Amino acid sequence: MEAPKLQKKVAIVTGGANGIGRAICKILAKEGASVGIVDIDEAGMKGTLEMMSSAHENIHCFVKADISRLEDVKRVFETVEDRLDKCTVLVNNAGIEGVQQLVGDLDENDIDLVLNVNLKGNILMTNEFVKRVKLSDVDNTTNEARGCIVNIASIVGKTGAPGMSIYSASKSGVIGLTKSVAQEYPTSRIRCNAILPGSIDTAMFSRVFQSIPGFNVNAYLQIVPQRRIGTPEEVANVCLHLVSDQSSYVNGVAMEVTGGHAC
Repeated sequence: MEAPKLQKKVAIVTGGANGIGRAICKILAKEGASVGIVDIDEAGMKGTLEMMSSAHENIHCFVKADISRLEDVKRVFETVEDRLDKCTVLVNNAGIEGVQQLVGDLDENDIDLVLNVNLKGNILMTNEFVKRVKLSDVDNTTNEARGCIVNIASIVGKTGAPGMSIYSASKSGVIGLTKSVAQEYPTSRIRCNAILPGSIDTAMFSRVFQSIPGFNVNAYLQIVPQRRIGTPEEVANVCLHLVSDQSSYVNGVAMEVTGGHAC
């Protein structure tokens, strides 16, 4: 039987209450990691925790937090370290789509909300993670990665999308953050990669496309080479690969998980 890929690892996954985040939590737990689930949806986190705990013996926890607030971010890491151990894997998945509006009709509050969660929150979590990884094992001279970060961006961070300028801008920022962090800490051995999902079967996908007048999913699928919508588990599988030692020389990539759409 193959050994778990993440045995004795501790991971933090933001936005872990449902959708892609829940799928990532489940697969990391299956591969041996202890997972700290972070979200503002306490009921959703409890549901994720129950699924993980019923299937796997490793210990997990959840922390209700607003990642756009520095005090909450610090509390996340302190809580996870206290209950589990030092975190060496960070998956920045939390994000919101915001209101679909054309430029010229944007409201400042809507702009702030999306950028605070999707970009500022990602930066705060990454900054705190890197700070803590840098303080540990400074004399370790092996080539093993001491910290792995995966940022869940979006294909619209690359392509743009009408009515989604704020969301697109936030995800473009996540891609830029990923590539910068990947270059900043070679001696600390911190790898940082991003995933750019396309159309994935989540509640967010449904909300976005239900807001488009006359949207027809069958017509839409004709421009997706694989002629279907992806699943959260397919994104989670890519995330597992990126945080495992199987991708030890993969750093700074923005991997598209789109079924071939908009590559």
